[in-house]
Amino acid sequence: MSRRYTVQPGDTLWEIAARFYGDGSQYDRIAQANGIADPDRINIGQQLIIPDSGSYEHRTYTVQPGDTLWEIAARFYGDGSQYDRIVQANGIADPDRINIGQQLIIPS
Repeated sequence: MSRRYTVQPGDTLWEIAARFYGDGSQYDRIAQANGIADPDRINIGQQLIIPDSGSYEHRTYTVQPGDTLWEIAARFYGDGSQYDRIVQANGIADPDRINIGQQLIIPS
């Protein structure tokens, strides 16, 4: 099942792929699905098809300085209030305490 995404100011295909697949180097999957010849040229407001991540049931993400679970959920799900999905998948006791370098499972 694929999803749709509307390009926002400052977006790149690399960042969009990182958001949806947890790996920016997967940008070519999005480019191919949308017939984008030049991956450096996308337009604000453009509707993109985001192909399904395949057989992956989840992704992983390494916590970076300044990250919060709300921001991570917003990055992967487009909605920060979905952070509880990450909390549950990782058995996090206190959602206000995550550590730089911590590997998180990001469920689909």
